[in-house]
Amino acid sequence: DELKENEFKNLYQEEQNDRFKTSVKEVQIDTDLEVYLPDDYINIVKERLALYQKLSTLKTQEELNDFEHQLIDRFGPLPEEAKELIESVRLKWVATQLGMERLLIKKNRCICYFIADQQGEFFQTAAFHNIISLVQKNQKRMTFKEKNTAQGLKLLLRIENIQQMQTAKEILKKLVLPTTTSNS
Repeated sequence: DELKENEFKNLYQEEQNDRFKTSVKEVQIDTDLEVYLPDDYINIVKERLALYQKLSTLKTQEELNDFEHQLIDRFGPLPEEAKELIESVRLKWVATQLGMERLLIKKNRCICYFIADQQGEFFQTAAFHNIISLVQKNQKRMTFKEKNTAQGLKLLLRIENIQQMQTAKEILKKLVLPTTTSNS
């Protein structure tokens, strides 16, 4: 492990990029978008709660696709709120790949909170340098900021003009290195 981290770091770059993903356990999304299973789509509260719980355990694109197809089979075409809910799971997966702990999507903007440890390995990876490069190329839509929080300074990425979960996901997907694997 020590040789991988020091002398042969370049040979194990992809593995290092994967390692920081595990440091983000759960991405929290706060939003003013309508992201839920509506009462008139699934009118039994217990059923809705069970579906939310199942959705929170899904780990792969295949599982999420199966979940979506099961909803359609049982309850009919997905309303917009349910589509946004499913897209929010995909967005969480992408945010995890980018070392983000929290997304605040409100008032047509997305503020992405990176992992707390600014001295950590993630900020030295090719994946993070890729993010910096793409943000610099898109300064009209994306900017970095630092915010003083109870946990210390946090690096934030602010993205303008976000009206849907899918828009946020597509923009964040562009920040993921092509060599890293993606769930979405």
